[in-house]
Amino acid sequence: MVRLRYSSIAKLVALFFVVFFILPSFFNLYDSSTDISDFNDHPRNIDHKRLVENNGQLPNRYGENPENIAIFKEGVLGNYEPVLEPRTGPGEGGVGVNLAPEEKSAAERTVREFGFNMVASDKISLDRRIKDTRPAECKYWHYPESSKLPKASVVIVFVNEGWSTLMRTVHSVINTSPPELLADIILVDDYSNKEHLKEKLETYITRFNGKVKLTRTTKREGLVRARVIGAEMASGDVIVILDAHCECVANWLPPLLTRIAVNRKIVAVPIVDKISWQNLEHKSVYRENTRYIGVFEWGFLYKEMALPPFEEKTGKKFSDPYG
Repeated sequence: MVRLRYSSIAKLVALFFVVFFILPSFFNLYDSSTDISDFNDHPRNIDHKRLVENNGQLPNRYGENPENIAIFKEGVLGNYEPVLEPRTGPGEGGVGVNLAPEEKSAAERTVREFGFNMVASDKISLDRRIKDTRPAECKYWHYPESSKLPKASVVIVFVNEGWSTLMRTVHSVINTSPPELLADIILVDDYSNKEHLKEKLETYITRFNGKVKLTRTTKREGLVRARVIGAEMASGDVIVILDAHCECVANWLPPLLTRIAVNRKIVAVPIVDKISWQNLEHKSVYRENTRYIGVFEWGFLYKEMALPPFEEKTGKKFSDPYG
């Protein structure tokens, strides 16, 4: 093994560099007496300017607008809450679809191909309504009028997705969103090769009169880059990212947009239930009367955990936004 030795000259050069360059910079970093009056864009000068312009009141630098918060009115149905007629049919109310024995072989093939039981999915209406798993009090929240809320663009990336699961996602977003708050739905085809996702899809979405837009990549971009491509096409003020096999509950959008209307730097995250890949049953995956919060692990994997007791805010409704 060869051991590297520093010469005396190298040590002197290193010492010179530390004494005359590193240490002065370090001390200046913590020197609160430094004259910064010549730096107009320095944070201290910007805050001073704001104080002068606002009669001594420093505006909230995070852009909060408390006048846009939602208001709870006990027993008074919310202003965006829909009045829904009952529906019947396979899968309605989030009920799973049971297959006949002779259909199971075909179902297994679709699971291997698409990741879902498409035989069961194809029996379900594209306009099916899943069950409302919200706490009952959610129906009594009143949100700002549409002129005070941002419009949303929903970006959906797909690769060789099954027809009915993809189209049910689109129908669900449209059916459960106030039209005045939904700017558009951007479908990003990340280089699919399934025949039903070509001309058939292009023809089908014309029924939505421009509300649903389709773009295709020229090579496989991957989920993140494909979502960025969709975001660049969006015409709304806010971008909502959904998977290609989602279904939305009633009135899902106004609460998310309200949080952003209050504070534009918020990333609003909804509660996400489960749809079974086996029979398309919709059910909650959360414990009753327990609130959950999203967390990132060190590997940057997103997970959810029960909200710690010390973060619970007393005196508020269970359905009040938190985080």
